[in-house]
Amino acid sequence: MKSFIEKALPFAAMVMVECGEVGMITLGKAAMNSGLSNLVYVVYYNALGTVLLLPNFVIHNCSSPTLAAALGNLIPAFTFLFAIIFSVIGAVIIAVGVYTVLWGQSTEQKLTRDDVSRLEAPTENTHLLQK
Repeated sequence: MKSFIEKALPFAAMVMVECGEVGMITLGKAAMNSGLSNLVYVVYYNALGTVLLLPNFVIHNCSSPTLAAALGNLIPAFTFLFAIIFSVIGAVIIAVGVYTVLWGQSTEQKLTRDDVSRLEAPTENTHLLQK
């Protein structure tokens, strides 16, 4: 079991790196569309990459350049998967919000109808004005 973990560790580390890469590319695209300077983006990108990856390199130090090059070609696939996952999550959040609003409106209308019918319906103790 230990040899399997030792063999899988570089792969898992590179998958995490690629996920981070895809996330940074997506955030960078959104930031640049909002007006962020390219130079500022490059500085932040490299600084964040150093801060996040340096401990990984120091602790594990078992990744290979071949694995990194092979997983670099998977960036479009990870981007596609993240887009699918986040669009589904966003759609679920919107649907839950819509159904919550509709439920609240129907409950409010039901309560309003009950209150109006209770006010209009005469009871035994109510004296009706007669002409």
